Amino acid sequence: MPIKLGVTGVELGLGINDDVVFASLTVDNNGIHILDTDASHDLILAVGSNLAADRILTFATGDAARTLTLNGNPTLNDWFDQAVKEASSPSFAGLTLAGDIDIGTNLLKTTNHLLKEQDANGFIIRNAADSADRDLYLKTLRPSSSINFIASPGYLAAYNNDNSEMILQGRDNGVGLVEVAKIKGAADPYFKLTLGTVLGPMAQPGTPVEGMLIYNSATNKLNVYTGAAWEEVTSA
Repeated sequence: MPIKLGVTGVELGLGINDDVVFASLTVDNNGIHILDTDASHDLILAVGSNLAADRILTFATGDAARTLTLNGNPTLNDWFDQAVKEASSPSFAGLTLAGDIDIGTNLLKTTNHLLKEQDANGFIIRNAADSADRDLYLKTLRPSSSINFIASPGYLAAYNNDNSEMILQGRDNGVGLVEVAKIKGAADPYFKLTLGTVLGPMAQPGTPVEGMLIYNSATNKLNVYTGAAWEEVTSA
């Protein structure tokens, strides 16, 4: 079994059953280059299987930062210990996960925003400093139940641009979604009812506000509150 020590490092030419044991091995700054003569073989650096305790493979880099590069398609099986997991910030060009991501109470950050748990019922998007709420842009929003505002006033607004529209749709049975009403941006913005409107019959409220319109269940007439009294809407 040849062992060659050269100015460029250490070269080991080992047979199939050869073992080499060093109490310690020190080389110059060129380091140790281990070569596998057959590219189809796995080259494994591991501790003996009869060790009862964990062992540590240490890369001492001195005071300067160093990079450990894994080429090809390596598999890391619980490679980082817990201290490294909590303190380090690894960067990946791409990442494919086969399981869940559990960040606990930690934040998911981008350059300008962060995603955080608001409470047990939902999450919130904030600026990077976590000092202000931010917007969420979606092509389609499909709530499973309801949309609730957590502050007052809450706004449901059309796009902030001249002549923009927000269209409210309902399903025409057997046909599909059709326009029921719209909010229209204009010099004097307005709300337009495209289809018919039904006012549920009700008694006159005890604390009305000016302009309130109801369908009076006692008289079967439209009533409007002027700010001082209820008046019946007639055809005259």
